[in-house]
Amino acid sequence: MADYALRALRPSLPGVRNARYLHRMDIQSRNNQSWASTVHAPEGRAAILQFSQWMARKRVLAGLTRRLLVGQRADVRSMIEQSLHTHGVPASVADATIGWLSRPRVIVGLARRRALAGADAVQVLIAPVLEKALPPVAAVAAPSANPAPPAPSLNTSKFRVDTCEHLLLPGVPADYLDTPVWHPEFAALLAEPSVMLQLRRDRIPLPTTYAREGYCGDRHLEYWLYGLDDMRKLVAATGLDRLESPRILDFGGASARVIRHFVGWKPGADLYLSDLNPQHILLARRMFDGAVTAFRNSGPPHLPFADDFLDCVVAFDVFSSIDADDTAWLLELRRVVKPGGCLWITIHDQATWDILPRTMLAHLLSDYPEFAQYYAANPQLTGRLVYTFSDATYNNCQVFHGSDYIDRFWAPLFTSCTTVPLAHDYMSALILRV
Repeated sequence: MADYALRALRPSLPGVRNARYLHRMDIQSRNNQSWASTVHAPEGRAAILQFSQWMARKRVLAGLTRRLLVGQRADVRSMIEQSLHTHGVPASVADATIGWLSRPRVIVGLARRRALAGADAVQVLIAPVLEKALPPVAAVAAPSANPAPPAPSLNTSKFRVDTCEHLLLPGVPADYLDTPVWHPEFAALLAEPSVMLQLRRDRIPLPTTYAREGYCGDRHLEYWLYGLDDMRKLVAATGLDRLESPRILDFGGASARVIRHFVGWKPGADLYLSDLNPQHILLARRMFDGAVTAFRNSGPPHLPFADDFLDCVVAFDVFSSIDADDTAWLLELRRVVKPGGCLWITIHDQATWDILPRTMLAHLLSDYPEFAQYYAANPQLTGRLVYTFSDATYNNCQVFHGSDYIDRFWAPLFTSCTTVPLAHDYMSALILRV
């Protein structure tokens, strides 16, 4: 790596004073040695590893760099702080390292290193810096022949205030009419008087860029239009508008990008949102104040509904991230949907595969040589392809489904299976009728 980049990445923590530390880490990573010489709490190290994997993502570094270029240094620091908190990095570590992590020279240097040497090379720089700030675990003494009884715990209680105000943008969606809209299809929606009227009537706050996992960056109006566009497409394709009081579940609904547009659409609509991330559940409860019932689903495939309860299940960009239990989840979703109802799920299929180099997934071809080699040798997508890029609990993989896999394992579970190519950006949609 260039000397400039090494100087830019020099940490300012006590005991880490010069670039020789970074050279030493490079040598350790090449020799596959551990960078930690001090014993630290395993939960702290696990949180640091997950944060380092997030920070090393190409899209994350690119987004941080773009914000620096337009002078949004405060937003950069805020995004990194929120990620440290979300990944469970100890507060003492976050406080000690946030100054270094949010330095423009550091971010630019990390982005260069990511481009030159890949994600692992970035992780091996970030993780040791954070681990330096971890308090060491006390040494374990040799067992005594007459051990003393353990002292009673004086304080085993915990206290937490559930709040998400910092994850919401101030005001209402119409306040962001001056933010850019890049996608021509979304820009065309604004020309419709009914859309402008709907926008001005919408009093539900928008989540911050961080809370919505980077969707649309700082283009807040485009984020709102993106959800409306998807809502319209699925209603037109599934016939939901013919139902008087539909019951709809946004499965894996995240920051409620789509389900928010069903609020007020039908006076008697019964709306639900589920997600793995508890932060999204807290956010939905704050945003909708009871108009949408939000709950966390985790563990084995199970939903808290009776049989034949829902009219439609919507799952945007969910089955493209389910590494295992995809069929089990489809069976559970089928159980809770009424006969005649349907599932609308988006997937990476052959249509995605054909245009992959022109999508947001193009980095898979540049960052992972084995993936690029497989892609070049297999123009026809067959079976099920899973590429895992992180050890995180969820959102850790990209899954591609060939038509043969769908026809063999998914379609027989339903009365009909219809594909809508590229219905959701570069993803196709399946309409599975119960």
